[in-house]
Amino acid sequence: MSAPMTPDREQEIRTLDLLELMSDRVAPVISGHLAALLGEVDRLRARVAELEAGSPWERAVAGLNALADADIAFWIEPDGHISGPFGDEHIEWDQETSRWVLTRDEYGVHPNHPAPCRVPESPDCTCPQSGGAL
Repeated sequence: MSAPMTPDREQEIRTLDLLELMSDRVAPVISGHLAALLGEVDRLRARVAELEAGSPWERAVAGLNALADADIAFWIEPDGHISGPFGDEHIEWDQETSRWVLTRDEYGVHPNHPAPCRVPESPDCTCPQSGGAL
């Protein structure tokens, strides 16, 4: 059975002297794992605070940070298109609905031009089938 994680209980855990409870060989290992766990708790609390942010701007920042936290490299193009160098998902503005939408590239449209080629008609195409630089 575990005790609820009250602020007092958390402070007790953070200040726990493990050397009083176990051998000097085991305490540093357990202490390292405990520090990592408490660090993860802090990171998750910060993430929850971002997601619960009140203003639309704060929520937009939380969304961009979600991409960064997932180690997804991305850029925002001048027209607002948000995409990355890898993968087939990107975010673009849908004029008809006046909403941002998640879209996926369909590489099957040009079967001779696999990822990462998006525009086989482009002079920048690097697909081996087109004689590009790849």
